[in-house]
Amino acid sequence: IQRTILFAKVYNARVLICHMSAHEGVKATLESRAQGLPIYNETCPHYLAFDNMRMDEIGAYAKCNPPLRPRENREKLWEHVLAGHIDVIGTDHGPYANEEKEAGNDNIWTALPGFGGVELMLAVMLTEGYARRGVSLERIAAMTSGNAAQIFGIKRKGSIAVGKDADFALVDL
Repeated sequence: IQRTILFAKVYNARVLICHMSAHEGVKATLESRAQGLPIYNETCPHYLAFDNMRMDEIGAYAKCNPPLRPRENREKLWEHVLAGHIDVIGTDHGPYANEEKEAGNDNIWTALPGFGGVELMLAVMLTEGYARRGVSLERIAAMTSGNAAQIFGIKRKGSIAVGKDADFALVDL
């Protein structure tokens, strides 16, 4: 992450650091913003829902890149979400068939890394974020849609307004 930030500074580039699993990465992006660099960050629902102990429970099904981190790290990521330091929640949708994941039951290195995250994102953000930690629905909408559209300059996405594509979800809380 630090190397990417250095390259962004040297080449005057806007950067979105994806799939942040370590809270120290968020700190690095915040430090770069304090220097005026256009550096944004993204984490995934599985880093907010699971910790590395999940491997003991479900084995290769919990293998992903970057890997799941300790519980303390997960809670620090939530602190960053609550403080408004996380720009985007993305899914890193990388599903595999059961037999592809289970190939790693005897040797974790042979398991393919990834989660089917599309179906997890909203459920995690509503359960762990909204219900458990008090993240506002507006903040969830920004992190899961609006901010990414803004960062990438996608003018027809990211909000519900006249002239924009009407992609939204209705949820019974």
